Amino acid sequence: MPEPPPVLAIQRAVADHHGYTLADLTGPRRQQKLADARHLAMWLVRELHPRLSLPQIARVFGYRHHTTIMHACRRIAATKPPAAALVWAEYEKARSADAPGLSPPDRVENTYAV
Repeated sequence: MPEPPPVLAIQRAVADHHGYTLADLTGPRRQQKLADARHLAMWLVRELHPRLSLPQIARVFGYRHHTTIMHACRRIAATKPPAAALVWAEYEKARSADAPGLSPPDRVENTYAV
């Protein structure tokens, strides 16, 4: 199985796909469409990085509570959105084009002191 994309790349891909900035995705706003995009990103990170704990994932999403990550994962898993496949395809396209800022670090912990 190929190496999963770094957390930052997942966040950027979801933010770009939904028309938000990374700051929006990790910020405090709770607008429904933004929250949906944030939940999708949280679910993708949890699925692609199973070794990260819930508190670690919560930290990279603006120091949220770990139960927020649990709620997001349950909600997205219940709906199985086709958007997840679109986000992944967009990330792969950007990665193959060597888009600036999407080169993965050696470890997720290096990106966000978690």
